[in-house]
Amino acid sequence: MKITVYSFLFSLVTIGIFLILLLVTTIAGAGSVNSTSPKTGLNPKAEITKPEKLLFLKNHLQGLPAKSTLTYKYSGDGETMRNKGKKVELVFEKKDKKIMVTGFTQIGTKIKPIEKISNAVSNPIILQFLEADIIEMQKLTKGQPNYFRKRIRAALAEGPLIKQGKKQYKGEAIDVLHFSIEPYAKDPLRFEAGRSKYRRYSKKKYIFYISDNVPGYVLGIDYEIPMRRKKGDVQKFYGRQQLRLQ
Repeated sequence: MKITVYSFLFSLVTIGIFLILLLVTTIAGAGSVNSTSPKTGLNPKAEITKPEKLLFLKNHLQGLPAKSTLTYKYSGDGETMRNKGKKVELVFEKKDKKIMVTGFTQIGTKIKPIEKISNAVSNPIILQFLEADIIEMQKLTKGQPNYFRKRIRAALAEGPLIKQGKKQYKGEAIDVLHFSIEPYAKDPLRFEAGRSKYRRYSKKKYIFYISDNVPGYVLGIDYEIPMRRKKGDVQKFYGRQQLRLQ
C-alpha cells in the first residue's frame, strides 16, 4: 500500500480539482439533500469542508514526542470482516523539524512494512484504513478502487455534520468529535445489472472519531453495513469493523 496514492488523492490541490469536477457532474442530476440526511456525496460543496480539513489538512502530529510509536488494532464481525487480528503500528521520528513515519501492518503472523513517509503532517492511519477497506470492497463487489475513492471524496465534500461526544481511551472518557458518511447509499449505479453485491453493501456507513486528547489526533474509524430488517426486529449487519488507537 503506497502512501503516495493518498498524497495524490487527498492533497489540497487534488481535493480542489476533484471537488470542482464533482460539482459540475452532479449538480444537474442531484436533488436537494436535507441537512440531517446521511452525507452520500450527491451535493459536494465547492469549498473544502471542515471534515476534510480535520482529516487531511490539519497537523495531527505536531504534539508528538521526538520519537513515538502508535498502535491501532482492528476488530469486528460479519462476512465483510476478513482480516481478524489485524493491527497497524506507526513509528514517528522528528528530524530537522520534519516528521518521518515508518511502521508495518500485521495480519496474524504476516507482517508487511509501510512505505516510509519523509514529511508527514496528517496521521497516515487514515490512509491505511481507507485504502485497505477499498481493496476489500473491490474483492467483495468486483468494483473499481478509483470509483470507491471518488464516492468517499464526494461524501466528505458534502460536509457531514460534526458532533461532539465521549469515548473511552485507556480507561477514561475523553471528548471526541465524530462524523459519518454513507458514500454508496444513493449512488445511482448500484441498481445497474451485475451490481447485486455492490447494492447489498451500499448502506455502508463510515464513522470517524478524532480528538485533541489522543496522540496522533485519530482515535478510530468504524464502518457498519446494516441488513434490511422488519419493524421491531433487532438490527443485524453484513459486517462491522472498528479501528482503535491502543
